[in-house]
Amino acid sequence: MGDVITFSPLVRGSKVGCEWDFGDDSTASGCDTNHIYEKAGTYRASLTASNSKYSDTSTRSIVIKENACDEIPTLKQVFFAAHSSDLTLEMRQLLRDNFSATIPCTDRIMEVNGYAFDTERNASELAEQRARTVIQYYMNLGVSSRKVDLGMVNVQRMARYGDLAWTGRKASTILVDR
Repeated sequence: MGDVITFSPLVRGSKVGCEWDFGDDSTASGCDTNHIYEKAGTYRASLTASNSKYSDTSTRSIVIKENACDEIPTLKQVFFAAHSSDLTLEMRQLLRDNFSATIPCTDRIMEVNGYAFDTERNASELAEQRARTVIQYYMNLGVSSRKVDLGMVNVQRMARYGDLAWTGRKASTILVDR
């Protein structure tokens, strides 16, 4: 509450305009914008992105707490294709959500853990590269290098996961006190 929240959608195409409704009787124009919620509560923030031919609206719930870091936010894991450390647009949006959730937590460090399966080429190096890809993306969003660290690098045995094979191709972010 009272903290600046950055809204930065992933939009593609030429001449796309953005209109925001933050759910608290405030609006803004422009794709990248900031907003401050004055009161704790749950808000429905909407983005309408449009060009001369198309328009689309997306809505998300925003929960504003008195002190956002009293509870450590649950951060989303991102998943990678086999043998890859490339982030898809969908995974980049998940990392943007993580970044937004951690902004108020100035006393915490983001620790990124990388995973790969033993059947992937150079599995240990790939697991580390996945974590470093996530770290670099956070830094591109504005996280200081002092606020994000490489955590553990884990090579998992694929045979252990059966038909849930995608679970080993991930990177996870946690907030830790330091």
